[in-house]
Amino acid sequence: MPGQERAGEASRWNEQELNFVIQAVTRLKKMGVKGNEIGVITPYRAQSKSLKERLGEGIEVATVDAFQGREKDVIVFSAVATTGNSVRFVENARRLNVAFTRARKKLIVAANAEAPWSGLMKDYIEYAKKNGSYFQL
Repeated sequence: MPGQERAGEASRWNEQELNFVIQAVTRLKKMGVKGNEIGVITPYRAQSKSLKERLGEGIEVATVDAFQGREKDVIVFSAVATTGNSVRFVENARRLNVAFTRARKKLIVAANAEAPWSGLMKDYIEYAKKNGSYFQL
């Protein structure tokens, strides 16, 4: 996804990922997944706040840190990051471990694959490409 992050006062957001997450949640619900079975998580408060406003009631939206210790059948993870500093923040091993292990059945990751990933996220993107689980918008 070619989106670019934007920075505000103390947080970041990515408009293209916001739109993608809304589409993904809408499609999941049309396929019969109940809203209370879907969780949307992101490392950034600004992204979380925008998603809460746009998705409304019924879908749990939180930062990765706030979601720790909970699970949902489906997790949609919005990475947001596209620059060096933000990529390092997102690629923190503990943070990605929490993000990727909250899903009981399905994990959907929204991220700019062209960002300067160099750690776990790079490995995940390469894994998804090799296994036919990578989709480009």
